[in-house]
Amino acid sequence: MGRTLDEVISALPQSHQDEIVQKTEEFILENKLYEQYPEFLELISPEERAKLQGVSMSSSGRSA
Repeated sequence: MGRTLDEVISALPQSHQDEIVQKTEEFILENKLYEQYPEFLELISPEERAKLQGVSMSSSGRSA
């Protein structure tokens, strides 16, 4: 097979790597993938994780 995703991403300039990380985090949050795959919480920044845990505790339906 070809190269792994990690190999491809690590070959990119740092700014592109940062953007991929940001977009991945946004995708996980927007699609609430952390609910189906709890291990995805590890891919989210600590700040976002704290917000999420605060939101999930209060199911008010409004965003902060």
